[in-house]
Amino acid sequence: MINELYQLATAMDSAGIETKPWYREYTPIANITKNAPCLRFVLQDGRITKIEDVPPEKAENIRRFGNNQGSFPAMNLAALYYISDKKQQKEISRLKDEQGAGLDVNQLRTWCTKNNWTTKFLKKYKQNFSSKPKELKERLQRKTAFQPVIRLIDEWAPFEDPLVLHAQLQTCAFNMLEQKTDIQSALTLLFYCPTEKERQQVENGEAQAFGKISIVLDSWELESMGYSTVGRRFAKELNKALLTANEDNAGNRQAVIADAFGAPYRPLTEPMPKIKLAAGFDASLRTMFKGQPCQYRYGRIENETYPISKDNRQSLGAALEWISGEAQKNKYWIQTGKGEALFIFASDISEELKVLTEMMGGFISVEHIQMQFEQKATDFAEYLAKTKVADPSHTPQWIRFFVLRKLDKARTKTVYSYNASPEEIVRRSAIWQEAASNLPTFFFGKPLTPFPGKIAEILNRVWKQDGTLVSDKHKSFASFYGLELFFGSPQDLLENTLRTLIQN
Repeated sequence: MINELYQLATAMDSAGIETKPWYREYTPIANITKNAPCLRFVLQDGRITKIEDVPPEKAENIRRFGNNQGSFPAMNLAALYYISDKKQQKEISRLKDEQGAGLDVNQLRTWCTKNNWTTKFLKKYKQNFSSKPKELKERLQRKTAFQPVIRLIDEWAPFEDPLVLHAQLQTCAFNMLEQKTDIQSALTLLFYCPTEKERQQVENGEAQAFGKISIVLDSWELESMGYSTVGRRFAKELNKALLTANEDNAGNRQAVIADAFGAPYRPLTEPMPKIKLAAGFDASLRTMFKGQPCQYRYGRIENETYPISKDNRQSLGAALEWISGEAQKNKYWIQTGKGEALFIFASDISEELKVLTEMMGGFISVEHIQMQFEQKATDFAEYLAKTKVADPSHTPQWIRFFVLRKLDKARTKTVYSYNASPEEIVRRSAIWQEAASNLPTFFFGKPLTPFPGKIAEILNRVWKQDGTLVSDKHKSFASFYGLELFFGSPQDLLENTLRTLIQN
C-alpha cells in the first residue's frame, strides 16, 4: 500500500490537490450509532451544565488526542452504577425504548448502590482526565498554543478528582430524568447493564467489566467563540497547532540517511498513520512487523526495513484519507465487499476518469443497473482520444488499480495491485468485448458483456437445477478476480473459471 499511496500523493501534488495531514495521535472517534452513542458534556464555571446526545453526522468533526489508554477531549467513560438484577435491567431497557413511560425516579435512585467505577476504571480515569490533558498542554508550546483547548483543559481541572465528577454526573442525570429531557442518555450514563457472560466473569473474578460510554467535552465559552468541539473548526485548528509543535520539536534533529523515496530520514520508533476509511474499516500504514524473523539477518527491523520519513508518512496518510473519503466514493473507489474496497486513480487526476470506476466495477447504484460495459468502454476511449488532442499534457501516463481488504482486527492489506497504461485498458476492453460476443445464437437474445467487477459475483453463485441459488455465501473467487481476467491470466486460471461455471 505504501508504494501505491506514494504514486497517489505524487499525482495529487501534480494536480494541485492540497490536503492537510492529521497529527498521528489526533484520531477520529468511532461512528455514532443508536447502540453506541456519544454524549456531549458542556462545562461552565467548573460545573457540567448540560449533557446531550451528539448527532451521528457530527462524528466526522470530532477527534481525540491520545490512544486507547487515554485521550482528550473525546474519551471513553463508564456508567456510574452496575446493575446485575435481570428485572432491573429489563425495566431500564423498557424505559429507554418507551422514552420514559411510567418513569419512577425515586425507584431508580434506590438502584444506585453498586459503584461501577472500579479500581481498574479509576486507573484509566487518571489517564483520560489528568495525564492526557497535561500532556496536550505541554505539547502546545507558547507560540503554537491553541487557546480554545487550553481553556477547555483549565475548565476541566476540578474534575481530575473522580469523586467530583461522579457526583456531578449523578446530579445531572437525575435532573434530566425529573425534567424528562433526553431520558435515554440519562439512563445510559447512570446504569451499566452487563450481559450474562460479563456478569459471570465479574462475579467469578475473571474480569472487571465496566462497559464504556463515548463522551466529548465542550464548553459554552468555546461555543460562543465558534470553537465547539463538535464543530469542524476546533479539530482543524488543534491539528494545525499539534503539527506545528511537532515540527518545532523535530527541527534540531539531524537527518542521517535517505528514506525509501529519497527524502531525508531520521530514525523513528512511532507507529505510522492509521486512517479511517469511508468504506467502513481502518487501514494502518505499516512496514514489516518485528516478529518476522527474516529481517534480522539484514540488521534492519520494523521501520528500518523500509524507512519512510515523517513528512512522507504524513503525505501518504493524507493521500489515503483523501481518496478513501465519502466524497470520492464511486469516483476513485467502490465497495467490493465487507471490509474491502477497490481504488482507481491515474497519474493525472481528473473527475472524468470516474468512468473507469463504473466500467471496471459495474453498476454502482439502482439507477445504473441498465449501464452497459460497451458504453463505458467507448466513453473511456473517447475521453482518452479527446484529451490527447485537446490537452496532451494532461493525458494520464498510467492508471493504478489496488484493492484493500481488512484481514482481521489489526491488519489491512493490499490484496491486489496493477499498474496499466490507458492504451492497454482500451486494447483489453476490445478483447473483453470480443470474447464476450464469441457465443452461439440464443433464443432469448444476446447476453450483456459482464463487468470485470461482477465476474467474482457470477462465479461464486451455485445454482440448483430449478433455477434457485444454493447459497449466496459461497466465496471461492476474490472480488478482484475479474480484474485479473481483464488484464490477462495464466491458462490454468481460465480453465478453472470454465470448470467452475459448468459445475455451478
